Order: sequence, then structure tokens, then C-alpha cells
Amino acid sequence: MLGARCQGKPKPHTWNLTTVTLQCMAPKPDYYETLGVPKNASAEEILAAYRKLVEAHQEAQADMAAEEHFRAVQEAYDILSDAERRRAYDQASMQNDFSAEHQQAEIPLTARPDGYPFWSYADLVVFFGLAFPCLLLGAALVKVFLWAFHLRVHAIALELVPAQFVGYGLLFFALYLLLRLHYRRPFWLSLKWVPARPGVPRIILYGFVLAFGIALLGSVLRTPDVQTPMKQLLSDRSSVILIAIFAVTLGPICEELAFRGFLQPVLVRSFGAVAGIVLAAIPFGLLHLSQYGGSWRHGLLITVAGIAFGCMRHLSGSTRAAAIMHSAYNFIFFATLFSQKGNLPTSW
Repeated sequence: MLGARCQGKPKPHTWNLTTVTLQCMAPKPDYYETLGVPKNASAEEILAAYRKLVEAHQEAQADMAAEEHFRAVQEAYDILSDAERRRAYDQASMQNDFSAEHQQAEIPLTARPDGYPFWSYADLVVFFGLAFPCLLLGAALVKVFLWAFHLRVHAIALELVPAQFVGYGLLFFALYLLLRLHYRRPFWLSLKWVPARPGVPRIILYGFVLAFGIALLGSVLRTPDVQTPMKQLLSDRSSVILIAIFAVTLGPICEELAFRGFLQPVLVRSFGAVAGIVLAAIPFGLLHLSQYGGSWRHGLLITVAGIAFGCMRHLSGSTRAAAIMHSAYNFIFFATLFSQKGNLPTSW
């Protein structure tokens, strides 16, 4: 019977996803180790490893230990061969690790919230309503710091970027308090900051491809070469370097946590995957509109990029994957900028 099952792709047992998720939250064997594959193994690699173990089982002497081992192999394959069950298993494993490391914490953490996302539109209003005050307070704190230490900056970016850094810190500290104190949930796991699948190199490649695709779309739209606030910020070498560092590190992390980690899940729950992804990308594009002098073509390009980041978040189940893709996308922007010796590409 085992030989017959190996003629094509074996059909996994029909298991309820909720049951699998709850079972995986208890101590479980490492399914990847059982099949002898890495955690970022592709579906083809998992199938190949399973078939090899089936062949070894057929050739081995049948006994109780061998049968028990093969049942473990079959269970591992049933989970890892199904994308949804595999994602549920990975997330439950991460949550078990998190709970084990923080079991002495004062605030009890629930491994998996019921009805994800567990926050509401009221929470979205509070979070995004705090964005402007936090950024304003960040700018004020930086100005006070410069005044107190009698420091002068020769470029506005050298003041603006630290102010935005402080503002983001205040905003996400407020979100941290909301999740930890009000909902008693872990911050990173709630926003699905979990290991990325597909692997990081492939996600980076997707970011590069997206960047060139957006550049091509910009050429088709004939994006105008106008004087924009972004060009003014990139007026000198030190500003370019500082903004580039911010744009490939903190910027993508904060923006993806806000738009794809916190906003998009609520919209997807209400309107479905496609509409939710698009609706989350629209304010993302509007956020960057002022940087390009209100040019609708630039806003459209950034919204399209936001849709691509949203698709990565939804398909991978990982906000971290979207942030990596976003960072790779921004990297190509600044790599092009440096290669042109300071001339901002008009199609971006």
C-alpha cells in the first residue's frame, strides 16, 4: 500500500485546521527534523524527503519501532505539505518558544488570540490618530536636544530623520502598551513578526523585481520630473547617506508594522483579502504623496508597491517578510541614486 501511495503526490489526511493549530501549541516533535529538511524547505523538497523515507521504510524490516517512526513521518508530511497547516504549525511553534522564554513575565500572554485580529477599528483610530502628535513631539524633542547642546545642522534631513525616528518610537510604544496592557498579548507575535517564508534571499529578490517593475510602470505613466521635497532632502551627501540608512532599516519596519501588521488584518477580515490589501495600500500611498509634491503618478506607483507588500504579508503570513521586501525595494532606489551620482530617477 505504501508503494501505491508514492506513485503521485500523497494526499494528506483531512484534518481540521483549528485542531491542528491547537495541537501544535502543545509540545510537539520537530516535523522538519523528522523529515530531515530545513525550516525553509520548498514543497518539492518536502515531497522528495518524504518519498525517500517511504522507500527506506519499505526496505527496512517491519517491526513496531519502524511503524511508529513511519507514523511520525506521515504526520510530519501531512502538516508540512499543506500550506495553511504548515503556517499554523510554524506560528504555534514560535508562540511556544515565546511562552517558554517569557513564562515568568508579570503579564500573562495568550499564545493565539481568538478571532485574529483581536483589535478593532476603534484601536486603528487611536493608533493612527496618535501618529501626527507623536511625530510632532519627536520633532520638538530633537529641537530641544539641539538647542540644549548648542548643535547646528547644515541640512534639514539631519534634523528631520532623527525627529521621525523619535516620533516612530513614541507611536509604537503606544501600540505596545495597547497590545500588552489592554489585550494582554505579545507585541511582535500579534503583528505577525514571524520567520519569513519563502526564504529571505527569495524575498529580497522579489523586492528587487518589484523595484524594476515600478520603474517600468513609471516610464509608461511618464512620471513628471518635478522639483519635490524628496529632491530637496537629498541635496547633499550626508543627507543621502542618512536617509538611505533610514529607508532600508527603520522605515520599512515601522511602515510594515503599521500598514501590513496592524491595519491590513482588520481590513482583510472585513472586506476580504483582495479588497483589504488594496485598501491598506491606499493610505500608504497617500502618506508618501507629499514627498513627491502631490504628484498623483508618484502616489499611484507607491500604492502599487504597497499592494505588492500587502500580498507578501498575506501569502506568507509574515509582516517580517513584507518588511524585508520593502527594504530591498528601497535599496534599489538608493543604489540607482548613487549610481547616477545624486540625480534622482524621475520614474520613481
